[in-house]
Amino acid sequence: MDVVEWACEYVKLPQSARSPNFDIDATPWLREPMLWIADDENKEIVVMAPVGSGKTTMLEGILPWIIAEEPGPTLITMQTDDDARAWVDTRFHPSLKSNDKVAPLLPSGKQRGNFRKGEILFPHMPLHIGGANLANLQSKSIRWVYGDEVWIWKDGMLEEARRRTHDRWNSRVVLVSQGGSEGDQFDGAFQDADIHDFCFECPKCKQRQSYQWKQVKYDKIKTEADEWDWEAISSTVQYECANEECKELFNDRAEVRRKLSMSGKYISRNNNAKPGRKAATYPAMAVWWINWSKLVHEWITAQDAFKKMNPAPLRQFIQKRLAQSWVEPNEAVSLKGATDAYRLKEYFNGEKWEEENFRFMCCDVQQDHFWVVIRAWSLEGKSRLLYEGKIDEWEGLRMLRDRMKVPNRCVFVDRGYRPEMVAMECRKSQTPNDPNPWNCLLGEESNGYATKVGKRRVLKPYSSIQRANTTAGFYYKYCKFSNLLAKDTLTALMRGDGADWQIAVDHSAEYKKQMQNERKREISPGKWRYEVVKKHHGNHLWDCEVMQTIAASIYKVFAHDSHTEAD
Repeated sequence: MDVVEWACEYVKLPQSARSPNFDIDATPWLREPMLWIADDENKEIVVMAPVGSGKTTMLEGILPWIIAEEPGPTLITMQTDDDARAWVDTRFHPSLKSNDKVAPLLPSGKQRGNFRKGEILFPHMPLHIGGANLANLQSKSIRWVYGDEVWIWKDGMLEEARRRTHDRWNSRVVLVSQGGSEGDQFDGAFQDADIHDFCFECPKCKQRQSYQWKQVKYDKIKTEADEWDWEAISSTVQYECANEECKELFNDRAEVRRKLSMSGKYISRNNNAKPGRKAATYPAMAVWWINWSKLVHEWITAQDAFKKMNPAPLRQFIQKRLAQSWVEPNEAVSLKGATDAYRLKEYFNGEKWEEENFRFMCCDVQQDHFWVVIRAWSLEGKSRLLYEGKIDEWEGLRMLRDRMKVPNRCVFVDRGYRPEMVAMECRKSQTPNDPNPWNCLLGEESNGYATKVGKRRVLKPYSSIQRANTTAGFYYKYCKFSNLLAKDTLTALMRGDGADWQIAVDHSAEYKKQMQNERKREISPGKWRYEVVKKHHGNHLWDCEVMQTIAASIYKVFAHDSHTEAD
């Protein structure tokens, strides 16, 4: 029997919600990858797949076959040691005990206790199970290496896993994961392999085609209250054949989805692959038990969040549902998306914008002067530039605040340069009529800050309140923020995404120059940073506008919060 037939015959899945036995007819997209794994002609197999599609089930079918039929030192690497132990205890060990071929081989005595230690010493082979860390990925000579959710591994761990095979002629490296980010180590492994897409056959025109999100069709229906009518939308969801001469529509029913997936077959992209490497990929639309209408709801929600400057749900949809690498935009920022149907002088004395709910004043501190941006915001995320320019003294900042009618709680000052002076001056800005001090901000290299909200952990672009003391014992508070997330938000607003981001027709030439003097660049695989394009030009007004997005986030103008991976 080949590996698939063997798994269907002997592997039991006591914890499975769909079948007590391994059933390849339930997951036809796993058949060919499993056969590739068993073929000694292949050295590395990569599977980029959506969540909830049977990725772990494939491991539970392959591993008992290895133990019983193709034994050799084996390493199973998961995200963390705790994840590995939980999988062994709740799924793997019960499955092995119910397997007629493997149960007689299970170790007893002292070796039996090693289940909890990440090492199972079978009489004929060792099995190592643990997290993706150096302790587990070094000093072991391995024939079978199986990596799970590689997209979240730390840089360098994938190469450490590959080295464990010590160039054995019959070794195999198997990498299985959802999508990560373009240029990361898992994306690199995927691109280096001969990529195969899982393609169904249209029952009408017989054309074989890969699943594409653009072929999922639905009507955008809203209620009288201008909210999405989810039930009405669900009733319109269909999948359309990509053949222009066919365009057959398939209804969103389990039997229809399953019939399409049962006709599936992997087709190579014929990309420039390294020898001995194969890759397979399929999106959630191919997984017949996932309703297309559920995916549509997630897509609409992600698009709404993206318009509110929260890209996290869209990124998660691309990675977890479409099983693709997230591609970060790489472009120079520009003002092409800004609207400009007014003049700054209209707001010289702090006149209120008709859509205004908040007004923020953001200050970038230099050696002997300041750069300032004042912007008004609506609750819908629209904003209008009211002032931009250079101020010489702290007292000048306070006079500007008074003239432009900005409350102290809405003034934000960068404390990255001369932090103690900034803290003291922010406290000095309190008045009898407005006893709040100005706010201190500190930008840093960060991908966001995990915060617990109720029972959820969410990722925010700004930290919780930080506390510090000056050398003179002066106590003050400040807030840190992610330069990357804030600048991504500002770039999207300037590009024209989201609500109107307005600048006046009489904005200064200096503002225009400084606002277009940064570019997002990839500094290492999968890691990005904004860098100054022309060092002789300033970018201080840009930094002020960056702080404006953080102020707007703090005041809930943007729905930046997103679930963390720990949820």
